[in-house]
Amino acid sequence: MKATNKGTCQCCGAIQKLPNGKLSKHGYKVDWGMFSGTCQGSGELPYEQSKDLIESFIILSKKQIGEFRTQIRETVDSVDPKSVWFHKYIPNYGYVWEKRELLFDAVRSDTYTAWKWETLPDDKKDPNRGKMSLGNGEILIENAVKFENTKYIKTLYKKLNGICSYKIWQESRIDNWKEKPLKPLT
Repeated sequence: MKATNKGTCQCCGAIQKLPNGKLSKHGYKVDWGMFSGTCQGSGELPYEQSKDLIESFIILSKKQIGEFRTQIRETVDSVDPKSVWFHKYIPNYGYVWEKRELLFDAVRSDTYTAWKWETLPDDKKDPNRGKMSLGNGEILIENAVKFENTKYIKTLYKKLNGICSYKIWQESRIDNWKEKPLKPLT
């Protein structure tokens, strides 16, 4: 059936056509000529007619907030050099986070010992990733782990803030909900 109206998605707030009275598929991307993913509000009633799905999105966001807080706390507390977060670039894909081991080498001179650490194996060293720092091995290892993990923690905080904002937005939508007429296609 051809859509004659449009409505607002309960999940993402996008305005979409309503074939057969339900939201059209949206929130997907097309890679290699194929659809990938859709918004959870696709194929559902619009916000103008229902708020039934919003409560489940709030429950899910509360769960995700707890998971991000736990992951942040665990990463902040971590001093394990065998499990350090690294932002890796994959050609034709982009950046991904993965855990790696920090590799340490002592660099000695007559006046000091410096420690160099690296997150890549010797055969794939990136000259821009090495770090130099003075200190004894135990202190340096803990500091190096915390230094490397700081970048990942910042990413987790950005995601946590986004989910918190989403939850607040959805809660306000429930508080202010009342049935409204659908918008005609123009």
